[in-house]
Amino acid sequence: MFAETPTPLLLPRKKAEIAMVLDYSGSMGDVSGTKVKYIAMREAATKLVDDLTTASPGKVKFGLVPFSHHVYVTLPKAYVKGATGTGNWTGCTQDRKYPYNLTAATPTSNVDTKWNQPMAPDHASDGCSGYAPRSLIVRPLTTDSAAVKSQLAAMKPYAWTHIALGVEFGYHILMDNLPFDQGAPKSDTETQKFMIVLTDGMQTEPAFGPGSSRNVSQGEKNLTQLCTNAKADGIRIITLAFDLDDTTTRARLKNCASDADSFFIANSDTDLSKAFEEIKTAVASEIYLKK
Repeated sequence: MFAETPTPLLLPRKKAEIAMVLDYSGSMGDVSGTKVKYIAMREAATKLVDDLTTASPGKVKFGLVPFSHHVYVTLPKAYVKGATGTGNWTGCTQDRKYPYNLTAATPTSNVDTKWNQPMAPDHASDGCSGYAPRSLIVRPLTTDSAAVKSQLAAMKPYAWTHIALGVEFGYHILMDNLPFDQGAPKSDTETQKFMIVLTDGMQTEPAFGPGSSRNVSQGEKNLTQLCTNAKADGIRIITLAFDLDDTTTRARLKNCASDADSFFIANSDTDLSKAFEEIKTAVASEIYLKK
């Protein structure tokens, strides 16, 4: 009697942790194709959450980093410059002092490692008051897809663009160390980490660099180094240039992505929807593996 051919084994479903680093600067209120850009982004991101959580319930965590010229976030006071006492601080911040703004290391007693450094004076007048009413707050990784979708439905654009700052926080929420420790440890081979970075414009906000330097060019350099460091920590970076004409920024986003297939150019709402479908396929292919 012939032996039966073994049935291919399905490996246990891998888990995915996905940080969506999304541009909510003012230009996302413009129209691209047939829709306002942030609405097209909302619809595509919501469908991604729906499709992946339906296909693999409990196996996918999502986090949100809406960025413009600041990031609005809740942090332990110990990690915030000028904050006193115990408990949490909620407010707007730009990047940490260089070179700490290039890493996902937990802040220490060194004040330069903390957030809430002085705001850049040219855009300080835009302030922090516009973030909470527009629901533009960092959401750490969670399996609560309903909460993620609810926030996506509520967020609206505001002010300028600090891409490097968005990636800085996207990097942090995917790691397993404080201030965000919801991520799986790097040693967990059954979890794949993704960072989806979407922007429609150039870096317009200055960032901290060596010495006393702080300018827009430094923000561009910081983005490049942050992407390099995050990829070295096992994060697959997917970038989208949405209705973005600047060729230099496009090239920077392409280099930031983990590979050529992880960079997308979307010139309209239709293109964006297709790009998110391809992203869903790429993520699903990492979750469902056959041996």
